[in-house]
Amino acid sequence: MRRRRDHFARLAGTIVLILSLAACGKGGRSPLTGGQGAAAIPVAQSPLKLDLSRAEREKLLAAYFEKPVMGRRSSMRDLARIADEVAPILRESVQQPSAAEPIRRIAADLKISEEDARSHWVALQEADVLLESGGDPEDVSSANAVGVAQWIAETGKRAGLKIDVPVSHRLTRLIDPLKRQAAWLEYLSKPDSDLSAPGNPGLSREQAAAQLPVVGAQLEMLRTQRRIIDERYDPRKALFAHARYLLGLYAKFPDLEWVFQAFHGGEAGVARTLSRYMGPKWKGNPASAIRAGNAGRPLSYEDVYFSIGPRSHAAAFAYIYGRGDDHRHYWWKLRAAREAIALYRKDKTAFQRRWESLLPGRAKEAMWYPNGPDAAFTGSDVESALRTGVLVPIKEDKQTSLLPRAARPDEYPIPTALRPESAGLLKLIVDTYRRKGGKARITVGDTLILRQAGRPSSSPAAPALWPPAPAKSALPGGGPPGDFDFHKTGWAFDLIRPADDLQRKTLEYALGYLRDRGVLWLMEETERGPRRYHIIPNPKFRDALTKIAMSTPGPPILGE
Repeated sequence: MRRRRDHFARLAGTIVLILSLAACGKGGRSPLTGGQGAAAIPVAQSPLKLDLSRAEREKLLAAYFEKPVMGRRSSMRDLARIADEVAPILRESVQQPSAAEPIRRIAADLKISEEDARSHWVALQEADVLLESGGDPEDVSSANAVGVAQWIAETGKRAGLKIDVPVSHRLTRLIDPLKRQAAWLEYLSKPDSDLSAPGNPGLSREQAAAQLPVVGAQLEMLRTQRRIIDERYDPRKALFAHARYLLGLYAKFPDLEWVFQAFHGGEAGVARTLSRYMGPKWKGNPASAIRAGNAGRPLSYEDVYFSIGPRSHAAAFAYIYGRGDDHRHYWWKLRAAREAIALYRKDKTAFQRRWESLLPGRAKEAMWYPNGPDAAFTGSDVESALRTGVLVPIKEDKQTSLLPRAARPDEYPIPTALRPESAGLLKLIVDTYRRKGGKARITVGDTLILRQAGRPSSSPAAPALWPPAPAKSALPGGGPPGDFDFHKTGWAFDLIRPADDLQRKTLEYALGYLRDRGVLWLMEETERGPRRYHIIPNPKFRDALTKIAMSTPGPPILGE
């Protein structure tokens, strides 16, 4: 009798879901129109096809990395710096005597003229500088890579740069507070400045204008001294050394894809990748593997990227997915950066329009669901949404487990639930993970979080030390605010990062497999709880993913 009741309950739920989806299909909205829990803005639907050609996958990868590369708040400023300040130096650097032989080899390998080889090289080097420093000659990374070319001290010394680290650090300790002081003076000197802005040193506009030239002169004197004793801060010397070093790698790694992989991830890293990929065919020579490692044909980095997996070239897969520096995606980011620079040069107005459409300062989920705040659920929405199929419950089974939620007795009880398309994506991820060799249960973290509940911030806001910067605070393109939590909409969900190394790599491969096909967007999060993957479905696959949510026991075979 209990089985019959369960059967009819499931059948009734399926009927409600079908009816609610039919209602969505007619008007593009959920039954909860005009209030919280509203559906996404209607998007043209596409069939969910996973057995894509390499050309199709390349196109989707380029589209995926357009947002993180071109859609940053600083992109307009950085592109201007690359075009106006960095590019002229790079065009000179490729004319230095040490560049002649590598350029001849590149031209011969690519079957192009030496002039075209120089242009091709400069375009890639510009893209590399855009990714590494944004063209900022004073940029310092968390790994203490310095300047426009992001030199580590020891590597820079080997490349011929003069670097006195102790003196450089001493000058930097003098420069940094002066930079902040000069920024405040410049801001306060403007007629539209806010004299009550937090952090204001208590100066009037007239006082700030009077002090700015003096502080500016002190700052430039210290910067000049630092450029002399630490040439990583000298754009011309740093970029000339950058060109010499990179072009010098071509003899050992005779393919431009591998040259930049070697610079970003280390020469030893490329050798390890090739040796694990080649297996018994590895002869200990990266150059020979690159020139003939693909069944007698050249072996590009893209060849390796598209062919490794948990069950194909498993040793290379384990090494590449074991790195923590996102090394495997660097070449794709480089391609996206090169295309961004080309568009900026061709038509700055078109570039700005595209930049604004990428919603700078927001993650890609804001682009896919620009009405996110209007679609957030409150307590009163949830019961109705569950009854009508606008939300579907997520339950534990043999393949998934749920991370326990902290008890919040003073708030509306939050169900573990998602929109149907997100529930379908979760099923598809689990299925892909299993097909690629995953063995462990996948743990689901946050799903729906109600609007009034929210999530606590990771730490209190730091006091404002720098003056207001409109370029940083503005959010061009409209859309949701930068801190909007898409868990409130039922579209976003988290998967906990597996503790077992092989299962972690396999899950990341499965997520990347679907990301590279445009099915989802994800980012890794480390704040506010365990390390996890934050995921949201592409709205153009809403109908296909909803069908997967309704399927029993799981998604249909969609191709490998």
